[in-house]
Amino acid sequence: MKLSLKIFVFSVILASSILLIGFVLRSKMDPLLMGGVGIFLFAICQFLFIRYLTRGMEVASAQLSLIRGTKEFLYLEGGRFKELADLQVELNAFSVANHENYLSQKRYSENLSHELLTPLAIIRTKAELLLQAPDLREVDLQHLDSIIQTVGRLSNLNRGLILLSKINNRQFVDVEKLDIAELVSESLENFEDQIRKKQLAVRVNLTQKLQLESNLNLMRILIANLIKNAVFHNIEEGYVHIDLNGQMLRIENSGLPNDHDPNLFFQRFVSDKNADHSIGLGLSIVKEICQTLGFTITYESIDALHILRLDFLTKV
Repeated sequence: MKLSLKIFVFSVILASSILLIGFVLRSKMDPLLMGGVGIFLFAICQFLFIRYLTRGMEVASAQLSLIRGTKEFLYLEGGRFKELADLQVELNAFSVANHENYLSQKRYSENLSHELLTPLAIIRTKAELLLQAPDLREVDLQHLDSIIQTVGRLSNLNRGLILLSKINNRQFVDVEKLDIAELVSESLENFEDQIRKKQLAVRVNLTQKLQLESNLNLMRILIANLIKNAVFHNIEEGYVHIDLNGQMLRIENSGLPNDHDPNLFFQRFVSDKNADHSIGLGLSIVKEICQTLGFTITYESIDALHILRLDFLTKV
């Protein structure tokens, strides 16, 4: 039976019952009091009945909230009226189809990414072997070097896409207590050669300790990409300032004026055209990790000044 018809029938029966009881007790109670009690009973019974009928909607809403942001499929049951039962059937069918589509895309992206690894490695190996051949002309050496660099960029791009796929598929679930200052110091050590090569002035303020419950691998990738961005997209004899203030990590660096829309800064393949090493995925990986871990990342550019703020508490 449809919801509207159920409520109508129940209301008629309830009102009739209350009127009948009132008619029987008319000589024993004050009419005004009797009318007030009747209205109160009608309202309470009507509320409880509608709540009973719509209980399935509350359950469905709770289940939808639980699976939001995950890749699980939804299964709803227990509709107490036709409209809800029909909606649950359609939602269940949509959820199954969506889950199957997700699994298909996941298998496709994983297979494609891994299948690319072998031919890229073969091309690189062959090119490096050709470099060792005698009597190569200068132009041949330049072409081979260009091939090796391009293959390297493709390999980095492939690894980045695999990482994005893993983040989207929620494959990083382990959580432990992490010291953010230690991770920043560790990442800076990994970029010492690049910092020295560009003669960058690095100022670090990590006096405020911050510990978080999070995934170690994702946090390492997140902080490493932020520092890498500040180092590689910098200028000769520029600077990098890193401050850990309360619940926020602030990274400021010099560089060339930004000719991109700041709103596009975290989108894929929006890379620095002057940076040969850039594959345009680093900051999109940062954004994906922040969305996964519930952090907020913001970017600000003032002429040749670039500022990234990572807020560990504010939800995205």
